[in-house]
Amino acid sequence: MGLQIYDFVSFFFTILLDIFFREIRPRGAHKVPRQGPVIFVAAPHANQFVDPLVLMRECGRRVSFLAAKKSMDRKWIGAMARSMNAIPVERPQDLAKAGSGTIKLLDRYGDALRITGVGTKFTKELLVGDQITLPKDVGTSPVAEIISDTELIIKKEFKDLKALELLTSAEGSKYKCLPHMDQSAVYKTVFERLNAGHCVGIFPEGGSHDRAEMLPLK
Repeated sequence: MGLQIYDFVSFFFTILLDIFFREIRPRGAHKVPRQGPVIFVAAPHANQFVDPLVLMRECGRRVSFLAAKKSMDRKWIGAMARSMNAIPVERPQDLAKAGSGTIKLLDRYGDALRITGVGTKFTKELLVGDQITLPKDVGTSPVAEIISDTELIIKKEFKDLKALELLTSAEGSKYKCLPHMDQSAVYKTVFERLNAGHCVGIFPEGGSHDRAEMLPLK
């Protein structure tokens, strides 16, 4: 697991934490089991890089963190993450593409799952299981059925008022297409680490949460 590298990096960043932060007060670290598999879930969290370092220092265990593949593709961050046995996760939002045309919700009350497109190419740009997301993350829904280039059925209706304003406006709404991701390789790696008695760290992101209105506060 590259234990020497892990310990060196942990020690190095511990020094940086002490330099940049006057005081860090951990609580409950004594409750962490010293042996056996553990899943650390840190949510909500303030900083995707600082918070894992604090956990590394305080938990007394070596942790394999799930990390966005987009971050791990960066030269220095990726090299550091791989040396510490991080597990890359490819996220749909990192592969999002702008959809053609605009989309509308023509019958908000009677048929809230039917999306109509203007100048759209649903059959070419989307697959069943993909997601469509609206600007500023005001709403996201999986695609249940693609009827034509200009008509599809979603699995979950849009309920956010800002999303409904966009979809029921005269000009419709821009949108992005998010591919469905097969994460079986990620699960396999996580299970292998846990079965070996190691620890896995997960830092859920605010952008993935259903309370999108909390993002500005985050």
